[in-house]
Amino acid sequence: MSCLPNTPVAFDERCSGWVQFASPDLTSLAQYEPLSATVLTLPLIAEATGQVVIITQLMIREVATSGLTSNALDIALWDVSGVTAPTLGAVYNPSTTNDKGIVQVASADFVRRSATRREAIVKPNLRYETSDDATSVNLYAVAMFSGATPTTLHASHEYWIQVFTQLAQTTS
Repeated sequence: MSCLPNTPVAFDERCSGWVQFASPDLTSLAQYEPLSATVLTLPLIAEATGQVVIITQLMIREVATSGLTSNALDIALWDVSGVTAPTLGAVYNPSTTNDKGIVQVASADFVRRSATRREAIVKPNLRYETSDDATSVNLYAVAMFSGATPTTLHASHEYWIQVFTQLAQTTS
């Protein structure tokens, strides 16, 4: 007996483009505190509701004129808008409603690209099915500091995120 689908499956690849975390917290960040008080929208990750999506790669870019930190981060992901925005300086407890997982980015994942930029690339191969909500074609993200030692960011710090996906398409 075969476990293969009745119809062939093709994959469509997508990329969110670089999205910036607005106003990162420049005070002392402790473990599980949000990097920013914003829930980011990563646009058009999927095409429709009820679609199988595989997050194949997630990139984080850290930019600063000095004091690059390569902090470990936890990126919480949802596929429905309306996620509660985090509060700076407080531990963020992500909602489990419509959550698609948490992608961990370790300090060791960051690679120096220049004196002012480091990038981390992780390949979570996180598979999920989009919700029935019309906003589920996007992903929504909150980044949390996950280092055990509190850290302070330089005033010039910027963080960016980019997500690559594959969409399962059944063909007729």
